[in-house]
Amino acid sequence: MLRGNWRYIVAVAGLSLLGASNPPQPAGKGEKPYPTAKHAPLDPAATAKDRPADYEQPCDRQKRNRNSDLCAQWTAADAARDAADWTYLALWLTGASLVGLFVTLAFNYAAWKQARESKVDTNCALLAAEKNAGAAMKLAEVAETNSKKELRAYLDFNGIHLEKWPDFDGIGVDEIGMRLGVKITNYGRTPAENVESVIQQKIRVNSTASLTNMFGEDRNVISSIAPSDDFNLRFCFRVSKDIYDALDKGQLWCRACAIVTYTDVFGETHVLRGGFESRNLKDELSAVEGTRAST
Repeated sequence: MLRGNWRYIVAVAGLSLLGASNPPQPAGKGEKPYPTAKHAPLDPAATAKDRPADYEQPCDRQKRNRNSDLCAQWTAADAARDAADWTYLALWLTGASLVGLFVTLAFNYAAWKQARESKVDTNCALLAAEKNAGAAMKLAEVAETNSKKELRAYLDFNGIHLEKWPDFDGIGVDEIGMRLGVKITNYGRTPAENVESVIQQKIRVNSTASLTNMFGEDRNVISSIAPSDDFNLRFCFRVSKDIYDALDKGQLWCRACAIVTYTDVFGETHVLRGGFESRNLKDELSAVEGTRAST
C-alpha cells in the first residue's frame, strides 16, 4: 500500500525541509547584506560553491551518516515505510485474530450444540434404562413368584376313612371305639414346616339335616413333612352301638372337618381346609363340595 508511494513521501519531506531553512538576517556593522531583488541575481556557480558540503555527502543505507541531510530524509522515509509495513502486518494479524475468534466461537457453538444433543440423548437413555430396569424388576418378581410356586411345599389330603377301632372300646359301657384316619401328603419340592392340624368329627341324620352332635376336636403339631412324604392323623372317639349301627347302614352320616396350616421354606404360611362325609363304614369319606380350599 504505502510502499509504492515512498517517492511522493520523500518529495514532500524534502520540500518541507527546504521551506524550514532560516530566512536571511540583516547585515551588521562592517558586514555586507545579502543581495535582494533589487541587486543583481546570484551567480549559480558561486551559489553552488558556497552551498554546504554536508548535503552532498553520500548516504549509505547500511551505514547511516548523521551529518547528511539527505541521509536524514532517507531515514525518515525508511521509518515511514517501515511503520506502514508494520501497520499492514498488524492489520493482517488483526484480521487473522478475528478469523480465529470466529472459528473459536463456531467450535464453541458446535460443542454447545453437541452437548445439548448429548444431554437429550442421555435423558432418553436414562428414561429407557429406567423403563428397562422397571421391566427387569417386574421380570425378577415374576421369576421369584414362579420359583416360589414351583419350589414351595404343597400339602393335600390323600384319603380319609372311618373305621371301627376295638382298642378304643368303652370299658363296662355299651360304646364302640371309632377311629378317623386322615392322610396328608406333601406334593411339593421342599419340606413343609410347622404343620398344625385341627380335625372335628360330627354326626348328622342326612345330607340336609343340621349337625346333631360333635364328638370332639383333635389337634396335632408336626415339625415338618418332607417332599413326597405322608403323615397320618388319627382321631379316636366312641359312639353308642345304636349310632354305630346307623352309621354302618348309612342312616347317619359322619362329617369330618380338617384344617391344616404349614409354612414353606420361603417363610410364607399356607392353609388347607376340607370337609368330608361318610356314606357308610366301608368306603372312604368323600369330599363335600365347596368346602375344600387351599392357599
